[in-house]
Amino acid sequence: MLRHVILPLVSYHRNRSEASLTTITNALSAGVMTDQDRQLIGNIFSHVKLEKNMPKLTTRKELRNYHSPTMVITGERDIFFPNRRVMKYAQQIIPNLISYHTFDMGHFPSTSNLEQIQTEIYTFLQEQY
Repeated sequence: MLRHVILPLVSYHRNRSEASLTTITNALSAGVMTDQDRQLIGNIFSHVKLEKNMPKLTTRKELRNYHSPTMVITGERDIFFPNRRVMKYAQQIIPNLISYHTFDMGHFPSTSNLEQIQTEIYTFLQEQY
């Protein structure tokens, strides 16, 4: 992540280099970021102060009263939330994990991945709710 996101992000903040932005968005999307989304990410990096810490991990204790059927979707090439680590942790802490899907995608899915994800979510909601 350092080489593919952090260093190019520092470079992007210094000179607004399109090459740096492309390096970052390719790493985030496994090379399928649309131009519109790339521009949106560039605007976020330019105008939004991002948190320095990753989101806090939820604990099993915090979910003790959570009983809703749950589906987790991950990307095989997500640099922020690696599939195997997410799957292992989700199985340990989510009491009613019904469905787990992994797609060949990065943190940002492609259009075809979005269509597949939408289908999986629709099916899950039809079956569970």
